[in-house]
Amino acid sequence: MARDRKGFTLIEGIFSMFLIFLVLGALTYTLRQAGQVKSNLKNMGELSEIVQVMAMLKADLGAALKVTSPSEGSGSDRVSLDRIDSGLSIQARINDFDDFEPFDSIDQVQVSYFLEAGLLKRQSRTSLGVRAVERLIQVTEFEARRESGEDLVTVTFETSNSRRSVRHSLKVALR
Repeated sequence: MARDRKGFTLIEGIFSMFLIFLVLGALTYTLRQAGQVKSNLKNMGELSEIVQVMAMLKADLGAALKVTSPSEGSGSDRVSLDRIDSGLSIQARINDFDDFEPFDSIDQVQVSYFLEAGLLKRQSRTSLGVRAVERLIQVTEFEARRESGEDLVTVTFETSNSRRSVRHSLKVALR
């Protein structure tokens, strides 16, 4: 006499539950890893912006002919300097046959970094009055300090996101 089977045995039920938990565990692990990858990409993007701003600050301060702010022995909420306009080639800076001074004021640009409404901005103004303002990065604090007797400018700024605040510092030796 053959028995009609209706339903599952206990072993079959336990095995199917094991398979369901195995699939759910793998799915949970995969979703958690995807969230971490997304978070890491966001952090790397923020870090890349910070590195670009620091490189720009270092390049401008390193090429400065004159730093007007911060003055020696004090701190400031602004970095202001005069430098050669990097958009001009050496041929454009030596205009005439008798003009052998590639550092004329006409060839210079005034550059300023300052904090406005939570954004670090870079303003450049040529001797012809052409002005450009770039929005660089969101910061909560910005300070520049120049030690007396040293040709060293220290720029400090703080960035923050939803998880933490980070203070960044850059020291640049002037010629």
